[in-house]
Amino acid sequence: MEVKKINWFLPFFLAGYIVLSTLSAVQLRMLTAAGIAFPQWIIYILGEAITIVLALLYIFVMKISIRKDMQYKFIGMKDIIMSLLTGYLLIPMTLFLNSLTMLFSKNYLNTSVQGMMEYPYIVQIILVAVIPPLVEEFVFRGIFYGTYRKCGILKAALVSGVVFGIFHMNINQFAYAFVVGIVLAYMVEATGSIWASVCAHFAVNTYSITVVQILKLCKMYDGVINNTAVQSTDIPMTSMLLNLVMMFVIAAIFMLLAILCIKNMAKRNGTLDSIKASFKPGCKTDKDERENSQSDGNAEKSIITVPLIATIAACIVYMVMMEITR
Repeated sequence: MEVKKINWFLPFFLAGYIVLSTLSAVQLRMLTAAGIAFPQWIIYILGEAITIVLALLYIFVMKISIRKDMQYKFIGMKDIIMSLLTGYLLIPMTLFLNSLTMLFSKNYLNTSVQGMMEYPYIVQIILVAVIPPLVEEFVFRGIFYGTYRKCGILKAALVSGVVFGIFHMNINQFAYAFVVGIVLAYMVEATGSIWASVCAHFAVNTYSITVVQILKLCKMYDGVINNTAVQSTDIPMTSMLLNLVMMFVIAAIFMLLAILCIKNMAKRNGTLDSIKASFKPGCKTDKDERENSQSDGNAEKSIITVPLIATIAACIVYMVMMEITR
């Protein structure tokens, strides 16, 4: 898997996703107007289907072996439990970043969750916490991180985190997707398997729908939504900033615990030294990284290319313009 080619694939991947998603939405509206009704869940499935088709097309063209080139080895029960725990420990950080970006951005997380309320809880779990992690981890930790990894673990984690963030196409979700994406990349590195990041991604995605389900069972959901809507316009800025500081402190503590979980997994799987080495400038001691460089003949030193910079810049402009014009 080559860095230059994956960076060229990125703009086509995002553009293809936007175009196909838009065309699908228009087609569904036309069919609905013609009297053919479609359930809401089809929209969620279509988005993931488009994502995986574009990714598989790249894999086919590039002749990438999923078994050989992507880290899909099975993990033990201890790593599964630790991965789920790590995912849940990331939730306070996602809540903090969500609240921080809400100062100048729409809350897209709540918007997406509210569209699921008509379905049974198990269906919500499948649509939100099973299918997206399987698809997105395959694409962003499997293809993108797996390719960038030959340039160094830290750089690969950061850039694949940015790519994961801009894929969401809004500032609100970009913020926490970027941070979560970095952590998930290091989980893959710690265990040598994408299944670890799938488990953590599952845990993160179950949070919002589970909380809503609990509130509904306690008959508190409508009251919480109404109070939140009223309070969001009445809270003084000083109080909001104080709340953010408190949320950051809690998020930092939980993030530290998440890092300790990853350290535990890395130690158990014998990858702790390579992860530590990734934070040392210019240090490449990871065995797989050396093997990748040797197999490519000429190791690609730079992860940053013109297509990557142009794509990220275009996405940032789009996200900012979307907030300005909303």
